[in-house]
Amino acid sequence: SMGFYLVPAFSILFGYLFFQERIGATQWLAVGLSISGVAALIIVIGENPWLGVTMGLTFTVYSAIRKRISVEPAAGLFLETVPLFFIGLWFVIQFPLDEGKSLVSWSGLLLPFSAVYTILPILLYVVASRRMSLSLLGTLFYLAPTGTFLIGVFVYDENFSQVHVVAFLLIWLGLSIYLWADRGKKRQA
Repeated sequence: SMGFYLVPAFSILFGYLFFQERIGATQWLAVGLSISGVAALIIVIGENPWLGVTMGLTFTVYSAIRKRISVEPAAGLFLETVPLFFIGLWFVIQFPLDEGKSLVSWSGLLLPFSAVYTILPILLYVVASRRMSLSLLGTLFYLAPTGTFLIGVFVYDENFSQVHVVAFLLIWLGLSIYLWADRGKKRQA
């Protein structure tokens, strides 16, 4: 989830650099607080965060490209997923199921519905990316990893140390300040 905590900061930076979105001093402070929270987690984990940084940058670049191009969301998503269909079909043919298992089973019949479950949120995201600032869209990315983390802590009894408390306080304080400052900017406009 580290990569998804980096998406908002990268999105705000990309919005500023490539879409001329105005970021005030208060909002830069908020971004700094959030990045400090993520940095605290990275330092405590003690591993090279290359995967999280790569994921964060990849999704931010995807969002920026989708915002820039003038293809209808459904058509663009269709063009993106058609090659994946053929790759998936190749895997099904190349690596058949274990003996005794079949695609004509309960789980095999549910497989097509996983496409709807996967594609619908992406389609809604692409539609939103055309209508919202990249900065605001990025801040919404704090919801998914936080929800996942909370499920891990409260449902699966994962560790929640003092460092996690500090990191989440910094992240959510930064997010709150950013949204408050953005709201104030919109009132002035």
